[in-house]
Amino acid sequence: MFFREKIEALAQKHSEHLKGLVDDAAEFADIVRDNRNYYTHHDPEIIKKGRIVSGSKLIRLNEKLRLLFQMCVLNEMGIPTERFHRLRRQLASAIIDLE
Repeated sequence: MFFREKIEALAQKHSEHLKGLVDDAAEFADIVRDNRNYYTHHDPEIIKKGRIVSGSKLIRLNEKLRLLFQMCVLNEMGIPTERFHRLRRQLASAIIDLE
């Protein structure tokens, strides 16, 4: 399974706990892949897809990925999924963009 497909599968698996943050797993996976590729390889062609984020949107994307990773780890450890709602408390309540 490729990176993009794995992100989509994980987002779908935990979709109940990501409601309001990740409502479209396929689009989320595309955004994650494109940003990873852009910031790793700096390919200007990727910008044309229109999914590259920066500033507060990039911080939010990283927060969503961190939550997804934490859900996966906790799931593997056998922690009940009904406790996942507590993870949202880690999200920044406000991000100031100074652009």
